[in-house]
Amino acid sequence: MNFEGIPNRSSEVKKWERILFFPVLPLLAFSIALGWNVLLLILFGYAILTQRFIYNLYSKEGRGKEFLVRMSVPFLAALVILAFFGFEYFFKN
Repeated sequence: MNFEGIPNRSSEVKKWERILFFPVLPLLAFSIALGWNVLLLILFGYAILTQRFIYNLYSKEGRGKEFLVRMSVPFLAALVILAFFGFEYFFKN
């Protein structure tokens, strides 16, 4: 258990979280620096799909509800950012 009383993630979940999120950080910085909104749309779409995959891993361990409680705010933030950049990209004059 960690300090918040939440059981630690299994090594399988930790491995997949590292594999899936590590390559996104340099691409995110690169796309923000160059102002490439298409790459940002792709990255946030990828982040949403990745969250779904990690949720499936938690569900297999019987901890799906815990994941939903902890990760609902980042998931909603990714959806809002995706909607913002999508609106800006497709409806920009």
